Amino acid sequence: MNKIVPALMLLMITSITFGQKEVNASWKNYINPIFQGLDKAKVPHAILLDYAMEFANVQAYNGTLTDSTYVDMASLSNIYKTLYMGKVTNDTIYFPNIHHVAYNWITERIDQNTTSKNTLVITGLLYEYSIISPNALAQNKIIVNNNKYYDKYIHGTWQNPYLSQLAIAFSLPVTKYNKRDINLVLPLNLMLSNMALDIQKIELNPNDGLGYRQINYNQNYAISYASNGTYDVVFKVTLTNNQILYSHTQIEINQKFTSVKWEDRYGNP
Repeated sequence: MNKIVPALMLLMITSITFGQKEVNASWKNYINPIFQGLDKAKVPHAILLDYAMEFANVQAYNGTLTDSTYVDMASLSNIYKTLYMGKVTNDTIYFPNIHHVAYNWITERIDQNTTSKNTLVITGLLYEYSIISPNALAQNKIIVNNNKYYDKYIHGTWQNPYLSQLAIAFSLPVTKYNKRDINLVLPLNLMLSNMALDIQKIELNPNDGLGYRQINYNQNYAISYASNGTYDVVFKVTLTNNQILYSHTQIEINQKFTSVKWEDRYGNP
């Protein structure tokens, strides 16, 4: 392996995770007293967005495509960090530490490009999480006292103040690439989700003229673009209940042509 690779990996992992533990600790010290009156075991999906420090507008990435919801690695990281900070349990099964995610992503890129220099590794996330309903207080489903939240019980019956929502995001590792022929792969360990069993299929449309094709984890898919330009890469996830969710990213293809000797192109006269 090139000697520069370990240093590059360390630099990238450090840049992604710098200060994360300190941020987590400081935020929890601030937010825990506000939510201490809630039974965290009752929070559906063990993620409460209201409890998180928000690095991204997670609710915007709900499976509907808009001009403001294009995903790149930075925005995907911010969505993941927001959901991670919304955890109300110590779960590590569905939420590996962000530095583990970064390490896996870099390792996959190195491994994949050992055999094919044109491989781009996809990272995806799909999470179900909870929010406190905007109408919870008016509907007498929660108690707010002195800027603190408490569970509401009526005749001994707990009132559910939560709504469930979905967040979906897929990204390529780069936004610009200098080749028209590429391979795309989605490794299983880079599909981050607390609802993997609810995924019926994942489809990809890189806008190469061939439309959607179903993709499987760890399988390479050859993509070829006829010309340079900026292309939408659209992901379509069908759940087992037949609900369909979308996410999109963009890639700018700019392959520069190199000069070719006459004899190489046409042979010697």
